[in-house]
Amino acid sequence: MTRKPATVTELLEALAASVPDKPVSATGVLQSWRVGSTWSRCELVTYEGPEVVARIVVAIPPGTSIQAPERSLEGTTAIVDGRFQVHPLYGPVQLTAQHIRVTATESPSEAAAHTRLDRLRAAGLIDRNQSLQLSSRPCRIGLITPMGGGAGGTDFLHRLEDSGERIDVITRPVPMGGPLASRAIPAAVVEMCADVVDAIVICRGGGSASDLSTFNHPAVIEAICMATRPVIMAVGHTTDTTFADRVAHTSLHTPSAAASWLIDLHRSAERQAAIDRAKTESAAASAARRSATAAERAALDLAEHAGSQARRAKLVLHCAVALAVFVVAALLILRML
Repeated sequence: MTRKPATVTELLEALAASVPDKPVSATGVLQSWRVGSTWSRCELVTYEGPEVVARIVVAIPPGTSIQAPERSLEGTTAIVDGRFQVHPLYGPVQLTAQHIRVTATESPSEAAAHTRLDRLRAAGLIDRNQSLQLSSRPCRIGLITPMGGGAGGTDFLHRLEDSGERIDVITRPVPMGGPLASRAIPAAVVEMCADVVDAIVICRGGGSASDLSTFNHPAVIEAICMATRPVIMAVGHTTDTTFADRVAHTSLHTPSAAASWLIDLHRSAERQAAIDRAKTESAAASAARRSATAAERAALDLAEHAGSQARRAKLVLHCAVALAVFVVAALLILRML
């Protein structure tokens, strides 16, 4: 006999029955804080080196005891005491906190990223990608986008297509999260640098801080610094910032913003080209007018010179005739004498 499928409520009730209702204590990195009017929520994340290996949602009710330094709790390492709870809307399983105690103000992933940045800075490579010259009209783009599709890459491509600008895009889908991402993204950057592209755009939609932790990975940071093409970061939402944003040539808030930025570059280049053409045509017209004026002046000078010569010739002729008359008259007078 076919078993009747359970409803989601029934499944969660069964799960709740199997979750021990006893105090637990867990340590990890606090990320993705969402502060509500009453309850707040965040993630408690476990890292192995720079990699995220586990995470759980932490619900923070009003009155939770929090021991922390005078700074944001985002990215701090803490111990959370509480109880597991199965919630039908915010679960399925969450850790409801009773007490939070911050033990370190920097997560292991941030520490690894800072160490890599310090090494790159010491080697004089921290600003290397930012110093690369970007074409005023990049026409061939290498796009690194999430494997399996996603709103980030789709939004970027649709906006370029709708603009009507002639921009060729070479797409390279890679994992943007998980253990493979920290190797796949640097490999894609190297591959794109070997191709003839004007710039590399890394696109990804938003997510939690742990989702975007790949872009704090030392290997990703170093790959961007060492890239031989300008790297444009377009990862997450407006409020998301990663270490990769700090070392990339240009950082845009979202994939759509990156597409708009490229379109504006093209249109600005077209406007400047039109202005330059107009200036060239105006300069040529001015030169032609100056040349015509000079030719006209030369013709007038030549005509005036010719008239002057004619007048002198006429005067000489008159003088010669007068002299001849005078000579003849003088001879006649001498004969008469």
